[in-house]
Amino acid sequence: MTLPMLRFPRSLERLLKAVEDQLGEIDLLPLDVPADAEYGGIPSGLEAAGKPIGGNDLLIAALAYAICATIVTAISTSSNASAA
Repeated sequence: MTLPMLRFPRSLERLLKAVEDQLGEIDLLPLDVPADAEYGGIPSGLEAAGKPIGGNDLLIAALAYAICATIVTAISTSSNASAA
C-alpha cells in the first residue's frame, strides 16, 4: 500500500476492484496435497545442486510439479522442479 492510496481511498477502492476483477479471470490452484509435499522436497534438491530458488518460484514449482505441468518462462537462468 502506498501513501497516496491512504490519502485517496477511492484510488485504493478502484485498485482493489481491478485486482478482484483480474483474479476472477484466473483459475487459482490450492496449495494442497500433493503440492504441499513437493513444496517441502524441492528446495533441498535445488540447494544441493547449488540452484536455490525464491519463495514465490518455489510455490509455482511445487504446484506445477504436483500436477505435471510445464512452466514456461522468459528467464533463462531459472531452475526447474525436476532438478529436485
